[in-house]
Amino acid sequence: MGAPANRSGAAPQVNAQRKPSPNSSKPASRKSLFKKRGKKPAPAQGRPAPNNAPKPASQSGLTNNSAGAPAQKNAPKPASRKSLFKKRGKKPAPAQGRPAPNVQKPLKPVPEQARRAADKATLAKTRTEQPKRPYRGGNYTLYFILAAIVVGVVMAILSNTVLFKCSSIEVAGTTRYSAEEIIAAAGVKTGDNLLHVNADKAAENVMNAFAFVDKAEVKKNYPTKLVIEITEAVNWFALVQDGKTNVISRGGKVLGALPTDGLVVVKGFEAQSLEVGTHLASKVEAKNKIAAEIFAAADKVGLQQMTEIDMTDRFSIKITVENRIVLNIGPITQLESKLRVAQAVIEKKIGEEERVSVILTNPERVAVETLRNEKNPVSSSKSDKQTSEITQNSSDNAQENNSDLPEISSAEGAE
Repeated sequence: MGAPANRSGAAPQVNAQRKPSPNSSKPASRKSLFKKRGKKPAPAQGRPAPNNAPKPASQSGLTNNSAGAPAQKNAPKPASRKSLFKKRGKKPAPAQGRPAPNVQKPLKPVPEQARRAADKATLAKTRTEQPKRPYRGGNYTLYFILAAIVVGVVMAILSNTVLFKCSSIEVAGTTRYSAEEIIAAAGVKTGDNLLHVNADKAAENVMNAFAFVDKAEVKKNYPTKLVIEITEAVNWFALVQDGKTNVISRGGKVLGALPTDGLVVVKGFEAQSLEVGTHLASKVEAKNKIAAEIFAAADKVGLQQMTEIDMTDRFSIKITVENRIVLNIGPITQLESKLRVAQAVIEKKIGEEERVSVILTNPERVAVETLRNEKNPVSSSKSDKQTSEITQNSSDNAQENNSDLPEISSAEGAE
């Protein structure tokens, strides 16, 4: 058989290789060939597929027939699983391995208390998130401090110049001295500023100037008045020293040689000075308070008619009552107990005319001694009789009237 003839009548093609002309086009690339066909080339072996490369079509989309012809461009896509269920009015079950879709559950009613708490929290958060007011510039605290300083300075100036000027001075409690004498001695006058008046110094000046003033007190009645209160001296006891007798006031001031009627005589005090108007002080410091303590204890237990206190020996103090009963109390310790026992002994054991000495150094064991007077000597028989009577009365009435008295012993003594 011969070679097949060319149907178009063209000359047979020569398979000889021709050299490409310089103006001929370049051969089409692999990418351009796929672009003309409407497909993207598969990635070359060994290179990763680009991120924007579409997923390969399914087997049903690639071929429409068993021959493997390419699928048409505008061919309809197969129905998805979701669309099939949508047409039937059902929801597809979630695929295995995928989380179930977020299905909104019906809301439960919120309690009133929880709703109020939520509203309160929301309101508080809103308040905290409110924008702060812009800083306007200005420190008012400093202004207030400056204003207070200015006001304080002004008030200080007015108080020391215009305000609190003394317009009147009143004197109360004096009968021995005139008001003018008291005011002059105090060193104050009308027109003085009350803030500048030294009240303590003025009172001390008055007490030092007048012997019969035991106490002076200066009071400021703001805004413009001064009051001077005077406590005049009152006779307390008579102090005998160096053959001289001086009256002492309750304030402890020496009043000089005055009548001593009805005053208790104190001996053995050893005063440092007896100048009129000075405060009494002993050379022995322990004796300064003995007289005051004895007077206070005697008033408390009801011991009356004391006539003399002898503190020459402060460890053997003697108190004379009614000029016939001598109480030897020893030291000042247990003074109230000793005087209470002495008062009971005087009332229940000692007669109205007896002269005795009661030894109270131990208040639980009292001794009574009969005193002898040289002018009115007491015979031994009479003394023994008195002693026996005291002892007999003590034993007879111990349970009836004298159950509160300590043990009492009687003995004969001499003055």
